Amino acid sequence: MSAMPAEKAFYQRHYNGKIDAQKGIDVARVYADLFAPGRRYHLVEKMLPELSKRDTLLELGCSSGQSVRYLAEKYQFQKSVGVDIAFEAPVVMSGPPAVEFMAANLNDVLPFADGSIDLLVAMMVIEHLFDPFQAFSEIRRLLTANGVAVVNLPLVTSVKNRLRLLAGELPITSEPFARWMNTREWDGNHLHYFSVASIHRLSAACGLKLVATSAVGRLHRIKGLWLSALASELTFALKRI
Repeated sequence: MSAMPAEKAFYQRHYNGKIDAQKGIDVARVYADLFAPGRRYHLVEKMLPELSKRDTLLELGCSSGQSVRYLAEKYQFQKSVGVDIAFEAPVVMSGPPAVEFMAANLNDVLPFADGSIDLLVAMMVIEHLFDPFQAFSEIRRLLTANGVAVVNLPLVTSVKNRLRLLAGELPITSEPFARWMNTREWDGNHLHYFSVASIHRLSAACGLKLVATSAVGRLHRIKGLWLSALASELTFALKRI
């Protein structure tokens, strides 16, 4: 048996290699955990009226596939695909609606045609990838002319992190620092840090624009009043310029 490539092992170590796309979903539980107000995916449902058509849904880094199956079932996309590097082999779950799960390295050019995706979802994924410019450029390449991408990223600019830096400590955007040495994962395997301003500049550099933002977590409405200082993560919607 050949050894697992180091890059795939790096990502599977974070997810413990436990991804089961065949597991059934509890729609009410998925909504409560992911799509309710203040949850990471809430902006996805809010942006759906912006779509002129619902032909193809793609989620990058879909993990267990719960969210892509929820969206496929509730909103009846003609084609729904979940992609994750940790999948061992393609899986097609018969419908209706049918959902396809496939393995792909999100650091590479993705195996989808230009302008083929109406709704692209990437939640807490891009900070784990090697090149954010390549990732945002791929989003731009894949979106249809009126398509929407909904992305979630951690913010390094929270008041807590500003105080940590003043105290000579490292900023934290994932696991508490006390766990890093035990898990052997530096800040939860986050490779990049982001601010609201940097997300705007990165988007513009790759031919995208932010059209909506949403703070995440408890007191999300209050956090939304001053994202750059109060929010620890941000969900935002992108369209092609």
